[in-house]
Amino acid sequence: MQFVLIGRDGDDSEALSRRMAARESHLAGCAALRENRVLLYAAPILSDDEHQKMIGSVLVMDWPSRAELDAWLKQE
Repeated sequence: MQFVLIGRDGDDSEALSRRMAARESHLAGCAALRENRVLLYAAPILSDDEHQKMIGSVLVMDWPSRAELDAWLKQE
């Protein structure tokens, strides 16, 4: 089953710092999901201002069931 996940970062002044601190680990996990053909597509959500900062992510994923997606979300 395919799912679209939309994750938005916090809107506080430290949100981008938290995102960048977790980014390397997050990308490694995404690479494993792509290798297993679970992650089909991913992209950042950018702010509308002239800085176009990363403010979230969109992922298109293919999980065998909603239960397996929910299990992944708990650990993610």
